[in-house]
Amino acid sequence: MGIYRSTDGGNTWALFGSSVFRGLRINEIVIDRTNRNKWVVSTDAGIYITTNGGSTFTRTLSGVASALRMHPTNSNILWAALGNPWGAGGNGVYRSTDGGTTWTRISALPNGASIGRIELDICRSNPNVVWVIFSRQFVPGVSDGVHSVWRTTNGGTSWTQVTTPAVEWQTWYNLVMRVDPNNPNIAYAGAIALWRTTDGGSSWTRVNPQPTVGHVDQHALAFDPFDSARIYIGSDGGLFYSANRGTTLTPLNNGRGTMEF
Repeated sequence: MGIYRSTDGGNTWALFGSSVFRGLRINEIVIDRTNRNKWVVSTDAGIYITTNGGSTFTRTLSGVASALRMHPTNSNILWAALGNPWGAGGNGVYRSTDGGTTWTRISALPNGASIGRIELDICRSNPNVVWVIFSRQFVPGVSDGVHSVWRTTNGGTSWTQVTTPAVEWQTWYNLVMRVDPNNPNIAYAGAIALWRTTDGGSSWTRVNPQPTVGHVDQHALAFDPFDSARIYIGSDGGLFYSANRGTTLTPLNNGRGTMEF
């Protein structure tokens, strides 16, 4: 339908961009910390920008935009992924140094029609570190799953392919990549299962081995802003909390319609 904004703590809402976004899935919204009227929006039709608080929107990158992150201290630097699950020539990781007006695809990383959905994340305490997970082009019954995981430690000047946590499927549907905001060597990669690395991707440990509390098909992961060892996991099984980076999980689903049917 568009973007809803509240300026009174959620009591009332106003709709923006309905003529632009109607029928589109909106994947991410980031707000310029120096200009609250500038929003950068990731959608299934590309990256859109408003500089006037949602009165008008301009598309600056076309394609299925599956991920978007803004540098925590320099709002001119943004990272985005075009990750059409079915494969597209424009698929890949893009970087902007002018606030999202123009974008450059990172040629050192996997790109093109053989690549499917892409997710990425930037480390808040060390923004030179960016993690990216790539899936293979989704061809039903033929091709799917994790392609590779990469990271940069110098803001994109060079990239290193790290160990892939597991060969998993359904990455057109379930895929997540998150890096600990306080430790760039701790990251989480999720597809069917959720995996954690504490050594920069040299090795991975499965967070929720079955059967145990937890669920397959990973879609989201968020960090407690005061303690990054505390994480919230969103999967087909609903919402789960861990106080110890996923070693033990507590379901938070009582009274909530958060599970996949």
